[in-house]
Amino acid sequence: MFLRVLFTMLFAGASLFAGTLAVGTGVASSSSNATINVTYTAGGTAATSLQFDLTFDSTVLLVTGTGGSAASSAGKTLQTSQPDSANANTMRFMVFGFNQNAIGDGVVVVLNIGVRNATYSGTLTLQISNIVASTTSGPAVTGTNGSVTVGSGGEPSPSVPSAGVTNGASFEAVIAPGAFITVWGTNLAPRSVPVQGRGWSANDFQGMNLPTKLDNYSVTINGKPGYFAFIHAGQLNVLAPNDTGDDRMVLVQVLSPNGNSSAVQAKWQKYAPAFFCQNIAGKFYLAGPARGVRPGATIEIYGTGFGPTNPAYPEGQILTQAYPVPTGAVTVKVGSANAQVVWAGLTYAGVYQINIVVPTLADGDYAVVATIAGYNSPDAKAYLTIKN
Repeated sequence: MFLRVLFTMLFAGASLFAGTLAVGTGVASSSSNATINVTYTAGGTAATSLQFDLTFDSTVLLVTGTGGSAASSAGKTLQTSQPDSANANTMRFMVFGFNQNAIGDGVVVVLNIGVRNATYSGTLTLQISNIVASTTSGPAVTGTNGSVTVGSGGEPSPSVPSAGVTNGASFEAVIAPGAFITVWGTNLAPRSVPVQGRGWSANDFQGMNLPTKLDNYSVTINGKPGYFAFIHAGQLNVLAPNDTGDDRMVLVQVLSPNGNSSAVQAKWQKYAPAFFCQNIAGKFYLAGPARGVRPGATIEIYGTGFGPTNPAYPEGQILTQAYPVPTGAVTVKVGSANAQVVWAGLTYAGVYQINIVVPTLADGDYAVVATIAGYNSPDAKAYLTIKN
C-alpha cells in the first residue's frame, strides 16, 4: 500500500512532456537472453521521473528490467508492476527517486528478455505506450517501439533476394538438374560456421550419400532437397536434384531451424552448360589448363550443367567411376575455331570434365563456348590463353 501511495504522489503532478523514449532491438533464444535498452532523450527541461507501459507477447517472452545508467546517475530506482492483473502482456515501468534530480539523456531501463516458448521463431514487437513524466508543462513524450528476434540459438532467419539464385559456374541466372547452383543472401548460415564458410567434410556424408543439410540448413528446389557442398553466411553452393521436366521457372528456398527464407523464382533449363573459371585481374580463365597452352595439345576443362550421362549416374551419391555424356553431344569452340572433343563426362558429383584438342590459333586469349542439345555456355565468360 505504501508503494502505491508513493507512486500516486510522485506522478500526481506529472504532465505531458517533450522528449522521447526509444526501445532498442535484440536477439534472444531459449538458451540466450536479449539485453535491450530503453533510452531517454529530453526535448527541453529534463524530467525528474518517468513512467511507461511496455506491451509484448507474454506467451513467448519473459521480460524483466533494471535501472539504467541515466537513472542511477540521477539517484533514481526502477519499479515494475502489472497495471491490469488480467493482462500479462503489459508491464508498467516507473523510474523515480526521493529527490528532484533531473534525469539526463541516456539509458533509463535495461530490459532482460528471456524466451518461454522454445519452438517459436520470428520477430516480436516491444510496444511502448502511456508515457508520462514529472514536469509541469510541455508537449507529450513520444515513444519508439523496439523488437526482439526469437529463434533457435537466437539466429536470424535466412533471406534470399529475388535475383539470388545463379548457376554455380557462370553465375548467370539459369540453373539445371544435376548442376551446381549458388544461392546468395544474408543469414544463410548459423554463427557457428567460420566467417570464411566451410565445405562438406567426411562427417557430413552418410555412406555414399551426399549431404542434403549442412549445419541443419538445407535448400529445396520446388520442394525437392538439393545436395549441400558449401555453406557461408552470404553464399550457399548446392547441387540441384535431377528433374526431367521442361524448361520453366522453379521455386528455390533456404530452410533453417530459425525460420525459412521466402521462396524465390529461378530459371530452370534441361541444360545450363557453364565452365568453372578463375578470376585473374578481372578476366575469367578456364580452371584446369595452364595459361599459355599450345595448339595441338589435349587439355582438360571443367564445367557443370551438361545434363544426363549414359549410363545414368547415381543421383546424390559419391561417384566411384566416370559417367560419359552421349558421344558427340558436346561441341566446343575456341574463338571462332572448332575444338576436337576427345571425351566428355561426369567425373565428380556435379562436375563434368571435357577433354579437347587445342585448335591452331595465334597467340592470345580466346573465349571458349560449349554447346549441348542446342544450349550454349555463356559467351565471353571463359577464356583460354594460347601461346605457340
